[in-house]
Amino acid sequence: MAGTNRSRLSYFELIIIMAAGKIVWTAYGLADPLVQRPLTSWTAMGLIATLGYLALTFSKQAGIPDLWSPSVSNIRRFLLPAGFGFGFGILQIGLVLLQRIQVPMVPFPLSIPVYISVGILSELILHFIPLAGILYSITLIRGGEKPGKTAVWTVLVLISLWEPVLQVYMMLQMNLLPAPAAAVLPFLLIWAANILPLYFLKRYGLLAAVSWRLANYFVWHILWGMFSPAVLASL
Repeated sequence: MAGTNRSRLSYFELIIIMAAGKIVWTAYGLADPLVQRPLTSWTAMGLIATLGYLALTFSKQAGIPDLWSPSVSNIRRFLLPAGFGFGFGILQIGLVLLQRIQVPMVPFPLSIPVYISVGILSELILHFIPLAGILYSITLIRGGEKPGKTAVWTVLVLISLWEPVLQVYMMLQMNLLPAPAAAVLPFLLIWAANILPLYFLKRYGLLAAVSWRLANYFVWHILWGMFSPAVLASL
């Protein structure tokens, strides 16, 4: 019971951080398209937070470790996924330098509250809620028996395809790619940026996935966002 209470408290802390980011960018009147999407409205964020809490209540039955599961060390909960997220951010920078893609970024310093808030929101809506919901549904259908590895990986792959399909479509619509063929590498990279946190989520819990996302956003959106215009202009 104590572990469950601690997990609920940590979940609410994530939601408070997510809401605080929106309060900051709203107070400064940020008009970036990223924060003008329907998913970043107060109504949508409240709904996502509620659905996330519901997912939290049955995530263990879905086979997702508790936020503070004693079977998961803090190295695997925080340091391992953060290290992968950091390294993946460097890989993303290499891609845009290779293809000379100008990716729109929220300007610093508002990038800090924006990407922390959006990072938490993304893990909830893209990964935690659908994964917990689908795996729990399969468990119920199977009479309480959790799905096997093949079924789990099938679900992970299917969920991981959502964001790359959407983002590559938007990149093509915004003429950020020189040709449709140039979408292959960004698609694979964005797909990898989803399957990795999904793996950490299923193996080590929500805090591991959030650690991956925030470390990745720190390198890719915050640090690279500060220097990318000058670097790309010099090429």
